[in-house]
Amino acid sequence: MAKPTQGELEQGVQSLKEENRRLRGQVSLLSDLSLRISSSLDLSTVLQRVVDAACDLTGARYGALAVFDGPGRIVQFFTHGISQAGRERIGPSPRGLGLLGQLQGPLRLADLSQHPSSVVFPPNHPAMKTFLGVPLRYGDESLGNLYLTEKQDGAEFTQDDEALLLLFAAQAALAVRKAGLHPGVETERRRLQ
Repeated sequence: MAKPTQGELEQGVQSLKEENRRLRGQVSLLSDLSLRISSSLDLSTVLQRVVDAACDLTGARYGALAVFDGPGRIVQFFTHGISQAGRERIGPSPRGLGLLGQLQGPLRLADLSQHPSSVVFPPNHPAMKTFLGVPLRYGDESLGNLYLTEKQDGAEFTQDDEALLLLFAAQAALAVRKAGLHPGVETERRRLQ
């Protein structure tokens, strides 16, 4: 085995420094986003901030957060990347069929249409290929599922994206649970201002 040259050693050190900067930036962003989602006790606000922040964290163009009832039907659906007019053109919110209802753990796909549980998108729905989804859980309690599609740079979601999203989902579950325990607190605070 040949001994590395000085140039190769310097290049290796530079690569490590760049990776260190990238990781520090991700940790800082994760911290900032966790604070953002925790700054309200209004449950709808927290849920919307969770999906917005998850997209910011991973560079996803589209995101959704589904909240289910006991039988597994979607009762609330928050989105990122699709305007209100776009949502109206798509039609009613999903009911939890296909991939949306079957997420039990983290799932990262290069092409979600190739998954056996994938269903056809309704008319006027944006094209989506890459996928990253994680459940939101507080202990054994399921709080919903977080779905991300289409990285802004056109690449697939990475293992790093998945790891960051899992860390964020744990923070998000705490914020959602906290807001769920205090219904009406944020509304009352605004009324008193």
